[in-house]
Amino acid sequence: FDPITSTVAVRATIAGVVVRPDRASVADRITPVNGAARDAIQRASREARIRLKALHAAGGTAMYEAGEQAVRDALRRHDAGARLTDDEVAWLTTLLVDRDIRDLAVGLTEPHSRNVDFWADITRRADEPLVPAPATLLAVTAWRCGDGVLAAMAAEHALGIDGSYQFADTVLQALQAGVPPTVVDEALADADSEPTALPDDPMEQE
Repeated sequence: FDPITSTVAVRATIAGVVVRPDRASVADRITPVNGAARDAIQRASREARIRLKALHAAGGTAMYEAGEQAVRDALRRHDAGARLTDDEVAWLTTLLVDRDIRDLAVGLTEPHSRNVDFWADITRRADEPLVPAPATLLAVTAWRCGDGVLAAMAAEHALGIDGSYQFADTVLQALQAGVPPTVVDEALADADSEPTALPDDPMEQE
């Protein structure tokens, strides 16, 4: 088709799809912050870990409830045009270490370009040990939006930090096998039809 006169370009623009010149421009979207910004998020993440220990000590569903609130508030603030503070990014990414909170975030994230932008920003700003979860959430969101290049690069980025991160590996394998992103929607629909089960250990990870 003619890329100039075809309606494909118009439809893509309406859908929020942006064509980028090369892979480097895509990689720029998840390039970690450095300098003062990196120092600030590291400080905030240390404080978030202290806060998490207190929450963990409370036991019960306190951690899961805090995670749900943090994810919902973060997405809502982004949709309203606000950018999360370093403390908010640190708290969110610290909570996402928990597998159930991370999986909850998958369900709460809509397949829209604004949420791709959100998780890309969180991935860039997260303290390095906490990057795998938001990077994989970015991969899933980009995949559901039809951006396979960004999805694959985000999953690879997560695995580059933690080679054993199973969720990122699963997403990458699905992308390489050409599995359609509709499987994510089907999985979410199945999850919605079943009661949520919390782990015995709220700090259970991959």
